[in-house]
Amino acid sequence: MIALLSSREFQRKSIIALGVGWFVALAGLVLAACLTGCGPSALAIHAGAADVAGVAINATGDELVAARGRALHEAVDEAPSREVAESAVEVVVARFLPALEAYDALRLTHDAYVDALVLAAAGAPADLGRWAQLASRLVQAWGAWASAGRSLGVDVEGPPAALVSVAAAAGGAL
Repeated sequence: MIALLSSREFQRKSIIALGVGWFVALAGLVLAACLTGCGPSALAIHAGAADVAGVAINATGDELVAARGRALHEAVDEAPSREVAESAVEVVVARFLPALEAYDALRLTHDAYVDALVLAAAGAPADLGRWAQLASRLVQAWGAWASAGRSLGVDVEGPPAALVSVAAAAGGAL
């Protein structure tokens, strides 16, 4: 059992499962906040949290891309031949793919969070067009988490049909 819990594969799947869980929890909280309404002070707190999270997400993405760049340069620079370099590059790309896809999913989730805050601040709960745009953002983020999960060998089910049908009302416009 300890070997299973410490295996790299189990850890990778756990990370993506936590990401998907975080996404679902965030979507639920944002939806609940929008349905019940947020006062100005609650919106200010959420806006501050969104700002801090955005800075952290961007810094993480920058570091992730820089680390991948360094690894790619090392793979090419240390290779004795073109064939070895190509193989080493493929290994680096495969190694960073799950992290980059999870970063993209996190970024899209944050964007949906910010969109929900804008919707709440607008004070227009009956604006179905904005709800459809938010649903479209959530479907995009869900798809990104599913892609990240697939890169780790985790099957993530599609978004709920109700969310997809609301998103379809947006006509894909964001």
